[in-house]
Amino acid sequence: MVKNKETDYLVTNWHVLTHKSPDSGECFSSEGNIPTVVNISHHGAEAPNKWITQGEQLFVDSTLRWIEKKRDAEKGYIDIAALPLKDTPPRINSIELFPLDLSSIAREEEINPGMVVYIIGYLEGMIAGDGWPIWITGHIASDPSLDYCGRPVYLINASTGGGLSGAPVFIEAKGIMKFIGVHSSGVISRHSGGRVEGMGEVWKASLIDDILNSHK
Repeated sequence: MVKNKETDYLVTNWHVLTHKSPDSGECFSSEGNIPTVVNISHHGAEAPNKWITQGEQLFVDSTLRWIEKKRDAEKGYIDIAALPLKDTPPRINSIELFPLDLSSIAREEEINPGMVVYIIGYLEGMIAGDGWPIWITGHIASDPSLDYCGRPVYLINASTGGGLSGAPVFIEAKGIMKFIGVHSSGVISRHSGGRVEGMGEVWKASLIDDILNSHK
């Protein structure tokens, strides 16, 4: 969750909301099915360990509600989308929101190859207990000033897999946890076309501001 101009947003992967490849635009479902609602588990206002699930509509009539951004006409979409919370006002239905402070984004000079990263999510549906996510560690595997294959992503070396789409990724810099981006998926080999074992992509955190500010 992030807050921008008094509006709360769910930030996740574009492919989570569309069920399509951000590169090709092809549906993951052979029948062409796409989601119409995303269910979000929120903290209970009275008891943060109690989770309350609310649905958010993804379309109004046939118009999409989330904010997205294309890389360009040839290269597809940035794999980050921001969905404004319309059906889940805070403190109504006993829900409490805890938006991520975007000022906690790490500066590029604070990120170095080999640094430990923390991915917080639900790998293969695993939970730590009472609905809480698990922490997965890995390492930065690319120079932060470079864009892998021309895409604004960091490569990480970590045991990633299904359930981590949209997971926030952090580093620890001088004892402070800092946000570096949104985990997307595993890395596709440029040679075989298959997944590269133990490698993942993290879309850079600065893209979130770009996406939110592109919305008029």
